[in-house]
Amino acid sequence: MRLLVTCLLIICSLSVFSARMVITGRPVELELHRGFHTLPETYVERKGYLFITFIATPRVCFLHLKPEYSTLDMVQVIIEDQRQQLRWDCYRYDPRFFEIDY
Repeated sequence: MRLLVTCLLIICSLSVFSARMVITGRPVELELHRGFHTLPETYVERKGYLFITFIATPRVCFLHLKPEYSTLDMVQVIIEDQRQQLRWDCYRYDPRFFEIDY
């Protein structure tokens, strides 16, 4: 019985790891200012994340650390939006974790 329960738990956990976050659009290049960056005026806001290019690398950014992406290269970027400067945690785009929906 234990073996059966263990196998079921392993199978269920594998499906969780296979889920990828769907992001939309193409990454935008940040505009550099002294000590911070801004988004282009044409940027369309997404729900809960930014999809940017930072130092020639596509990245998906969140306002809080995401433990599920801890294996990815992460940089913190200060981005000013509506006169408020926020520190975003930006993870390198990886198709194992993210799926782009153009």
